[in-house]
Amino acid sequence: MTDRYAAVAQHPETADAVAGLRASGLFRIVDEERTEPMPFEQSVDEYLEFLHSTSVLTRAQLGDRAEEFDVEVRAVFARHGINRLRYAVVGSVTWAAPTAATAD
Repeated sequence: MTDRYAAVAQHPETADAVAGLRASGLFRIVDEERTEPMPFEQSVDEYLEFLHSTSVLTRAQLGDRAEEFDVEVRAVFARHGINRLRYAVVGSVTWAAPTAATAD
Protein backbone atom coordinates (compact mmCIF):
# COMPACT_ATOMS: atom_id res chain seq x y z
CA MET A 1 0.00 0.00 0.00
CA THR A 2 2.74 2.47 0.85
CA ASP A 3 4.25 1.96 -2.62
CA ARG A 4 1.10 3.48 -4.14
CA TYR A 5 1.43 6.60 -2.00
CA ALA A 6 5.18 7.05 -1.50
CA ALA A 7 6.90 9.94 -3.23
CA VAL A 8 9.86 7.69 -4.05
CA ALA A 9 9.38 4.19 -5.43
CA GLN A 10 12.39 2.70 -3.67
CA HIS A 11 13.93 4.02 -0.48
CA PRO A 12 17.25 2.38 0.42
CA GLU A 13 17.43 0.53 3.69
CA THR A 14 20.33 1.41 5.97
CA ALA A 15 22.18 -1.82 5.18
CA ASP A 16 21.87 -1.09 1.45
CA ALA A 17 23.17 2.45 1.92
CA VAL A 18 26.18 1.20 3.90
CA ALA A 19 26.85 -1.49 1.27
CA GLY A 20 26.70 1.21 -1.41
CA LEU A 21 29.25 3.35 0.44
CA ARG A 22 31.51 0.35 0.86
CA ALA A 23 31.17 -0.66 -2.82
CA SER A 24 31.82 2.88 -4.08
CA GLY A 25 35.37 2.79 -2.76
CA LEU A 26 34.95 6.39 -1.63
CA PHE A 27 34.62 5.48 2.04
CA ARG A 28 36.03 2.82 4.30
CA ILE A 29 33.93 1.48 7.14
CA VAL A 30 35.71 2.21 10.42
CA ASP A 31 33.30 0.53 12.83
CA GLU A 32 29.72 -0.66 13.15
CA GLU A 33 27.55 -1.13 16.23
CA ARG A 34 24.07 -2.58 16.56
CA THR A 35 21.86 -2.56 19.64
CA GLU A 36 19.97 -5.51 21.00
CA PRO A 37 16.30 -5.52 19.97
CA MET A 38 14.18 -3.41 22.32
CA PRO A 39 10.43 -4.00 22.62
CA PHE A 40 8.37 -1.07 21.38
CA GLU A 41 4.64 -0.40 21.31
CA GLN A 42 2.52 2.34 19.78
CA SER A 43 -1.05 3.03 18.73
CA VAL A 44 -2.15 2.98 15.11
CA ASP A 45 -2.42 6.79 15.20
CA GLU A 46 1.14 7.06 16.54
CA TYR A 47 2.30 4.68 13.81
CA LEU A 48 0.62 6.85 11.18
CA GLU A 49 2.40 9.91 12.57
CA PHE A 50 5.67 7.97 12.35
CA LEU A 51 4.95 7.14 8.69
CA HIS A 52 4.24 10.81 7.99
CA SER A 53 7.61 11.70 9.55
CA THR A 54 9.49 9.60 6.99
CA SER A 55 10.98 11.16 3.90
CA VAL A 56 8.60 9.41 1.50
CA LEU A 57 5.18 9.70 3.20
CA THR A 58 5.06 13.25 4.54
CA ARG A 59 1.69 14.98 4.62
CA ALA A 60 3.14 17.67 2.36
CA GLN A 61 4.12 15.09 -0.27
CA LEU A 62 0.84 13.20 0.01
CA GLY A 63 -1.14 16.42 -0.28
CA ASP A 64 -4.85 15.72 -0.79
CA ARG A 65 -4.16 11.97 -0.55
CA ALA A 66 -2.93 12.13 3.08
CA GLU A 67 -6.37 11.56 4.60
CA GLU A 68 -7.12 8.79 2.10
CA PHE A 69 -3.84 7.10 3.07
CA ASP A 70 -4.66 7.35 6.79
CA VAL A 71 -8.14 5.89 6.27
CA GLU A 72 -6.74 3.01 4.23
CA VAL A 73 -4.03 2.18 6.79
CA ARG A 74 -6.52 2.32 9.69
CA ALA A 75 -8.88 0.02 7.77
CA VAL A 76 -6.17 -2.60 7.28
CA PHE A 77 -5.37 -2.68 10.99
CA ALA A 78 -9.06 -2.63 11.98
CA ARG A 79 -9.79 -5.54 9.64
CA HIS A 80 -7.27 -7.58 11.64
CA GLY A 81 -8.42 -6.30 15.04
CA ILE A 82 -5.16 -4.43 15.64
CA ASN A 83 -5.27 -1.19 17.62
CA ARG A 84 -1.69 -1.28 18.97
CA LEU A 85 1.51 -2.33 17.23
CA ARG A 86 4.21 -4.20 19.10
CA TYR A 87 7.60 -4.85 17.57
CA ALA A 88 11.30 -4.77 18.33
CA VAL A 89 13.43 -1.76 17.46
CA VAL A 90 17.12 -2.13 16.65
CA GLY A 91 19.51 0.77 16.33
CA SER A 92 22.60 0.67 14.18
CA VAL A 93 25.45 3.12 13.71
CA THR A 94 28.17 2.90 11.09
CA TRP A 95 31.28 5.05 11.19
CA ALA A 96 33.01 5.66 7.88
CA ALA A 97 35.96 7.73 6.73
CA PRO A 98 36.78 9.00 3.26
CA THR A 99 39.38 7.00 1.40
CA ALA A 100 42.55 8.69 0.21
CA ALA A 101 40.99 9.07 -3.25
CA THR A 102 38.25 11.35 -1.88
CA ALA A 103 40.54 13.34 0.42
CA ASP A 104 42.21 15.13 -2.55
